[in-house]
Amino acid sequence: MREFLLSALKRASRMNAEQLRTLLTSFEEEYSLFVATMDSIYDGLILLDKANIVVKVNRAASRILNIHRGELQDKLFWECINCDKIALFVKEVIINEEVKKTETFILNSNTSSTPVYIEVSIFPLVLEKKVIGNIIVLKDVTKEKQDEIRQHRLESLASLSNAAAGVAHEIKNPIGAMSIHAQLLEKKINTLAIDNDDKEKILKHIHVITEEIESLNKTVVNFLFAVRPISFEFTNIHINSLINSIVELYDEEFKEASIKIVLDLDPTIHTILGDERFIRQAFVNIFTNAKAAMTEGGNFFISTYEKDNLVYISFEDTGCGIDEENIQKIFQPYFTTKPEGTGLGLTLTYKVIKEHGGDIFLHSEKNRGTTFIFSLPILRKTEKLLLESPIAT
Repeated sequence: MREFLLSALKRASRMNAEQLRTLLTSFEEEYSLFVATMDSIYDGLILLDKANIVVKVNRAASRILNIHRGELQDKLFWECINCDKIALFVKEVIINEEVKKTETFILNSNTSSTPVYIEVSIFPLVLEKKVIGNIIVLKDVTKEKQDEIRQHRLESLASLSNAAAGVAHEIKNPIGAMSIHAQLLEKKINTLAIDNDDKEKILKHIHVITEEIESLNKTVVNFLFAVRPISFEFTNIHINSLINSIVELYDEEFKEASIKIVLDLDPTIHTILGDERFIRQAFVNIFTNAKAAMTEGGNFFISTYEKDNLVYISFEDTGCGIDEENIQKIFQPYFTTKPEGTGLGLTLTYKVIKEHGGDIFLHSEKNRGTTFIFSLPILRKTEKLLLESPIAT
């Protein structure tokens, strides 16, 4: 067809009106086929001319970027795109004349409760061995990325089981023995006829030892909890009531820290089947993290809603946020940014939610805040998503 049109154009000056109409009809059919092809492609395509002006945007690109095609058409790409990171990436690649470059970005979606992962690739647009512009390809890789993150989290949890039996025997038993002997030593000191000041100093040291033993024991217990099968007692849970009870518990503490708790709980959501003890602990871990992230005060937004037989619980703080390189590590065992943290709180939270057939979605921006979104099924799945690991205790 292209050869026919080129040949016809050479003879255009000698054509009569009917022949010109036929030529224009051919042009229109060829262009319509081009547009249909562009809009039928699932990935986003944006064509830039040599001056980096947008000359064509397909339907998928408009959907992925959540921007009307008219807002991009005939404009310099990086001046009209609504994502600064993508704009800067495209600009640098084109200016540096790199042959091909691909990078993944996280976008907030107005139609979804979870962040969207977009893979952006840039290729030179070549015609007859001459570069006449650039092609930007946008691929929605959200599902692949979420599957990768879930698999990595599950593998991290599973890796703990390799050392759990040794931890149970090599650490837990000596801890128990130390605790007993510390108590016996305290009783013995109280029976000795020694100076009261000296006795008080000795008892103070013993109390420090006892506290550290208890702290170590708690860490071991949390570790074992992270890898052992959990015995759940499922009952009907009113998520809104559970949240309100936790808010009542923490409200005064948050007020003292200049943090305002803002609730938007949908009263129409259904109850779920779950173990309230563990769900409560999962939520409490998020409350604790939110308070730690808002050292200068701020807002803590909590909302609930229902969609596709799932109850969603959103926790959004206006704290310090999480570094981009740490976002994928946040659920890994023993990963923590807190000086005194164990790195097991979010690991346990993730395990509890997964064992209930739910999931956790995380979005965070440095110095702007963090959002955790929990999803929990209204009807519990009978099949557990985590493999049980037999642990010797």
